[in-house]
Amino acid sequence: MVTVVVIYSFVIPLTNVFVVLGGAVALGGLVYLLVLLKTDRGGIRDELKELIMGLGIPPWPGVL
Repeated sequence: MVTVVVIYSFVIPLTNVFVVLGGAVALGGLVYLLVLLKTDRGGIRDELKELIMGLGIPPWPGVL
């Protein structure tokens, strides 16, 4: 996550601190979520699948 945030700070110029930091936090959180779901042994993924199915949202093929 730190690597992604450092690369982000080099790519995006520092024009507005709040926009840059907000974008970096959002991007870092997204990377963390994806890594967490990739390394999950089934617990979180199964709970998310049950929640999505319970809400009536069709699951994305291959994602959950």
